[in-house]
Amino acid sequence: MRRILVTLTMCLLALSCGMSPEKKDIALVTDFYERVLGNKPISDEYLQESLSEDILQSIWEANYEDTYSFWVFRTGYQDGPSDHSAVNSVKPLGEGWYRVDYSDLGNPGRTDVQVSGGKICAFRSMNEN
Repeated sequence: MRRILVTLTMCLLALSCGMSPEKKDIALVTDFYERVLGNKPISDEYLQESLSEDILQSIWEANYEDTYSFWVFRTGYQDGPSDHSAVNSVKPLGEGWYRVDYSDLGNPGRTDVQVSGGKICAFRSMNEN
């Protein structure tokens, strides 16, 4: 079993080394949004690897159960016409910015995020809510 895991890890590393920086950024943003939307688990280790220190500090909620406020990356709706959330697309805008279009419990959402040095370092919500 260990040999299989090592082989798979090596294959993934070989594939990621051949990826362009833009494709790596898109993979990072897509993976992050899958986690924010609740489709994959989020760990503190993952957050440290994926978000800049400025972003981590800006979303930390010390006054509310010592946790992160991931809602700032979402639509702001607590309910929706569906229980399904998904990333629809991630498109490059230039200068490290990417537009994320997603469904948040069936509500359409859009957020622009900036990637620098392999981490998400800025964001701006395009949602009206």
